Amino acid sequence: MSKQSLRGSVAWLFAGSIGNQVLTFATGVVLARLLMPADFGLLLTVQVFTGIAGLIATGGMGQALVRAESITRSDTNVIFTIQFGVGLAFFLFLFFIAPFFADLYGAPIYGELLRLSALTFIIRPFANTPGALLQREMRFKAKALIGMVVLLTSSTASISMALLDLGVYSLVWGGICGALMNATLSAYHARWLPGINLHLSQARSLAQYGGMVTLNNLFFYARSQTTNFLISLHQAPVFLGLFNKADSLRTLPNQMISGSIYQVSFRALAKVQDDLPEARRLFLRALFLGWLYLFPIYTALFFAASPFIDFVYGKHWQAAGPALSLFALSGPLLLLSNQCGAVLEACNRLPQELRLQTEVWIIQLALLFALLLYAPSINNLALGLTALAAYNTLRMLGLAMATLQLDWPTLRRTLAPVLAINAGLILLAAGFDLLLAGLKGPSPFFYLAAFLPLTGVAYAVLTLTSSTPEIKEEATRWLKRVRR
Repeated sequence: MSKQSLRGSVAWLFAGSIGNQVLTFATGVVLARLLMPADFGLLLTVQVFTGIAGLIATGGMGQALVRAESITRSDTNVIFTIQFGVGLAFFLFLFFIAPFFADLYGAPIYGELLRLSALTFIIRPFANTPGALLQREMRFKAKALIGMVVLLTSSTASISMALLDLGVYSLVWGGICGALMNATLSAYHARWLPGINLHLSQARSLAQYGGMVTLNNLFFYARSQTTNFLISLHQAPVFLGLFNKADSLRTLPNQMISGSIYQVSFRALAKVQDDLPEARRLFLRALFLGWLYLFPIYTALFFAASPFIDFVYGKHWQAAGPALSLFALSGPLLLLSNQCGAVLEACNRLPQELRLQTEVWIIQLALLFALLLYAPSINNLALGLTALAAYNTLRMLGLAMATLQLDWPTLRRTLAPVLAINAGLILLAAGFDLLLAGLKGPSPFFYLAAFLPLTGVAYAVLTLTSSTPEIKEEATRWLKRVRR
């Protein structure tokens, strides 16, 4: 894939991701004002279980369709049949265990939410297969537009129901409305109609790869949701709601930038997996561009987290501010591990990644048990998980570099210019923060109104005055767009 083709694909995904994340953020602010942290904590507890079932139900088959050299209509029908059958089985399973789930947490509402959320398992297969076909054909413009409409649908439904005082149910029904819209639009744009094919042996190779993807994703999901599950057992829903607010805001910039790059990187790397020089170039280019745009966001978030939470979400969310500042330290690491994951999946190094995920999960369990038993605070959890993210990223990077036969000097040379610029930005941002420290508590709006523009201008100046050819090329491209 050429640089321009890669850039064009990422541009559409990035535009869609920016629009989606802006709308997600705005919707989250409105819902945070209408609902309480405990409402979000209730839903998060249910999603721990529905998320695991969802990963099994999809079976990694979408990634298998994207990666395969060639597919037939029969293949897509088999994949849909498998996904629908598994999804229906999980719906029935969750429906019947709902009373036991409610007993576990001692409240009937948990069972009601579990049954309602389980409806998505019947809907998902109708979106997963056509969505994978769109990604395979690299129709990222269509995927971006679909994502925007789906988010508008779910956001409108959730806010409308929250205004009617439906509480946590507004969040669940909003998700169901979005899932229905996603299935409808994905099938339309992919020109796809569901078909049943029970000759499962035809898709054996796809199923084998999909199974490995699923196992890997399950371990990743287990790692990410272990924290929510253990908190739900040891703390009240309000604690989980506050913790998750900080954690979700930490991942928001990455979802805008890293998620867009990942979808293109995975497909591009899968196509050139036997051409190591080209694969290395794509990997390094993704890291360079990702950090160039992502690093300054996390720098600003580290300093401005508390006034940001205070001003945007309100006083009842204040406890999430310091934790968000700590989580911001791991922001750039998320992009690095994300792109390493793209390399390992595209080059079919899933068994090695699975072993690593198992190792990190064991460490995480031990860390969380210790913190929740002896130092149960949101800030301590954020600090411990940030340290774990650093360890995981280093191990993922080692696997990806070995796969690509990439040496450390080449990696350092590629990322050194971005790191140098951001080191200067950190020093300037620390100075701005010290100068404006008196506004943080009493006037968070005025702090943000001064700090964010100063930090943005400082980064623009550092970028425009850089002598590095790659950064000058990127800066020149943006200057041309501004002049237009």
